[in-house]
Parts: sequence; C-alpha cells; structure tokens
Amino acid sequence: RALDIIPTTLHANKIQLHQVTVYSIHPLSGVTGKLTDILDDFSPDFVVFFSPSGVQFTADVLSKHLRSDVVLIGFGKSTAKQIVESFGDKFLVGTCKTPDPSGVLNSILDLQN
Repeated sequence: RALDIIPTTLHANKIQLHQVTVYSIHPLSGVTGKLTDILDDFSPDFVVFFSPSGVQFTADVLSKHLRSDVVLIGFGKSTAKQIVESFGDKFLVGTCKTPDPSGVLNSILDLQN
C-alpha cells in the first residue's frame, strides 16, 4: 500500500505527477500456518516489523498467539503507526530511531528499562 505523502506534497506545490505501479506486495502462501507453528513452540519477548505490509499480513495470527507483554517494534514511523492501527493498545509499541541494526538494538534496550 503506497503512502500518499509524496503525491500530496507534490500536488500542494503544483508539481504534476504520473504514478505507475510496478509491483505489489502480498503475503507469502502459508505464512499464517508457519507463524502459528513457530509461536506454538516459541514465545518471543519482542517482534520487529520492517514494513507496514508485514504488520498487516501478520496482525491476525499474532494477535491470537502473542503474550500481552510482548513488545512490538517498528523499523520506522510508518511501520510503528501501522502496528498501532492493527493492534490498538494491546501491546507496547516502540519505533527504531534509526533504520539499522543498532536502531533495533537501542529500541529493545530502551523498552526493557
């Protein structure tokens, strides 16, 4: 799902834009079953999402299988926003300050305190 930030900004500045969709994002076949199998045997403390679509594609199964004290982390602001939209206030949500491994680590460390 494309965000409308760029088209809105360009339009507001009277800059013409022609959009062409070159790919679409969809869930992998069997992802729900794979996640269920993993979560039946493993209970994570943190789940990190790297894209809003990853949140959307897994929210239903994760809502049913995660403990209420699991922390969900978005790799960026858009992803963290999608976490809140998909899960509401069911889980504590963090956002990486930088989109890299150290950002993930720092978010985990910040949220542990």
